[in-house]
Amino acid sequence: MTRRFSSVNVLGDRVEHLQHLLALESSKVERLSAELEDMTTTIAEAKTYERNLEHMVTQLSRQLEQKTKALEIPTPSETNKLEVNGSYKCPLVYLLL
Repeated sequence: MTRRFSSVNVLGDRVEHLQHLLALESSKVERLSAELEDMTTTIAEAKTYERNLEHMVTQLSRQLEQKTKALEIPTPSETNKLEVNGSYKCPLVYLLL
């Protein structure tokens, strides 16, 4: 009977130890779940911020392109130049500008 009682005590201690380990692991899971949720939220916010920045860069690029085109001074291109004696000369119209 003492042997049986001893075995029950050992098993009881083991169960108690395993319950303690389970409680520790459960706490870790809860903490990690909260961290994961926070990180997921942070990533979603970062992606939204990135999309907004990309949109702003696109808009600024378009504005810069429009302003650059508006400020360009017309210059003769190679196709509008006349070839005289093997060299290109600017048409008189461009020389008068």
